[in-house]
Amino acid sequence: CTFDQIGSPDDATFHIYGLAKDVVFEGNKFNFVSYRGVRFENTLENLTFKNNEVVGKPGVLYDGLRGMGLVCGKIEVVDNVFDTCAQSHIQFANVGGKSTYTFEGNVFKNSANTAIDVRALAEGQDVSQVSIEFNIRFNQFLDSENSWGTIRLRAQGIPAEQFVTHINYNKFKGVNILSTDANEPYYV
Repeated sequence: CTFDQIGSPDDATFHIYGLAKDVVFEGNKFNFVSYRGVRFENTLENLTFKNNEVVGKPGVLYDGLRGMGLVCGKIEVVDNVFDTCAQSHIQFANVGGKSTYTFEGNVFKNSANTAIDVRALAEGQDVSQVSIEFNIRFNQFLDSENSWGTIRLRAQGIPAEQFVTHINYNKFKGVNILSTDANEPYYV
């Protein structure tokens, strides 16, 4: 399916409320003029986001894929193209539970702040039951400002042994991959 300029400018093309479980978006093209592309307002458990093209409009699309509530379970973002966003191509505000997040084979272009921005917060969770694994591999990160860093994974209150990351075999070209000073980003 092709979704072209759907949604109000201050909302999302797909704005999903309530518990979202076992959600699949596959083989779609999203041409956005709204602020958020696909937005999950509450808990999202198990997502396959595969073979989609998410194209933003400069200064309009803030996030292509956004989860505001707990994003947990098996999350797979695979073989997509994300092009042009004013904030983050993917932004999950809270991850946790016993979960695996796979970002594989994607192309991320023209992101202003981050390509992938994920926050793991202990708030509201039994930290002893949290086990998070990230697999970020075989992606291309191209021609982006990324003022917050290309990949931003944050863990607040979750022990390092329960927050495992595997970031391998990605390609970076013309992006900020490391910034020690907000005024002096490092580009490759």
